Amino acid sequence: MIDSLHSWEDAYFTKHSWIFKKLSTPLGSLKEQENSGRECDLLVKILRVLDKDEINLELKIKDVSNEIWFLQVPKLKFGNFNEGEIVRVRSVEANPAKKRNELIMKVSTNILRFTLKNSIVSEMRHAIKETTEDQLNDDESEVLMNPVDYTEFTNSDHYKLPLFKLDDLFLRYDEIPAEERERNLFRVRFYALRVDPGDAREIVQVMDPKTLKTSSCKDLGDSEKPKVKHGKFIYKVQLMVKDQVSSLNQNFYRVLLYSHSDEYGKDFFKEPAQPCNLYAKSNAEKLAAIENQLKNICRFNVWCDAVLERQNNFFLIRDTRVKTLASD
Repeated sequence: MIDSLHSWEDAYFTKHSWIFKKLSTPLGSLKEQENSGRECDLLVKILRVLDKDEINLELKIKDVSNEIWFLQVPKLKFGNFNEGEIVRVRSVEANPAKKRNELIMKVSTNILRFTLKNSIVSEMRHAIKETTEDQLNDDESEVLMNPVDYTEFTNSDHYKLPLFKLDDLFLRYDEIPAEERERNLFRVRFYALRVDPGDAREIVQVMDPKTLKTSSCKDLGDSEKPKVKHGKFIYKVQLMVKDQVSSLNQNFYRVLLYSHSDEYGKDFFKEPAQPCNLYAKSNAEKLAAIENQLKNICRFNVWCDAVLERQNNFFLIRDTRVKTLASD
């Protein structure tokens, strides 16, 4: 009998799925209704299930409008949920008192689940992807339960490189095979403990192409051009990092992001953050974007896949950038 009901359900929703789509409110339009007190129905994908306390679960949800919202539900009433599950949420309201996108349950709130064979499930799972930004969109006080790969290579050939331990690169470099040292491209996977300088405005410096000396942009004020003739803006960042092996010991290492040449990090930070005078008021948006990315790099469970090149006993990041693509 249950199998017959499931078969009927699949056939019914395949034929009438347009009704649920039409009667559902896009998450992207909820901010316009925050002060209206209007209840709405949603058709969403569950990205994350967080155990808030003994009574409640928090669901991180997203729909085809690409907005992220959060909804707390009682465990006793609704039971458990699975990440990636497609559900229809009936009768919820946007919470205008919260800074982040949060929904309020009503007495009439209910949640409809679909079988895996349902056409709505296959369609929405394919249409809704979780991006790197979505994974980092949780409250900063929340621990990221799943590791987030925050960077990618600009050269796809680098994914074929062997993975090196930081201990081997910094402590036992002479023991690395000669052909690897000659190639001078070392793929590593690390997490960052600290970023220097601490002031995000100082991570962009002016480089004199003749002397290769760098100076702060502070004296430029709101100017968009360096005072040095033919000077260029470059990133000058130091990361204190550890990898999986060095996390078991007291060692931590310094890797450099110096964009004195294009392949050495000019495109490391995601748009709209190209090297520029971050003290200028006109670049406030770019400064905010960089500050957010630096904050994310230092979050727990955020990992960077990077290619390093050795120069004068230092290791420089190259051919690496912050991820912009959606994850599966």
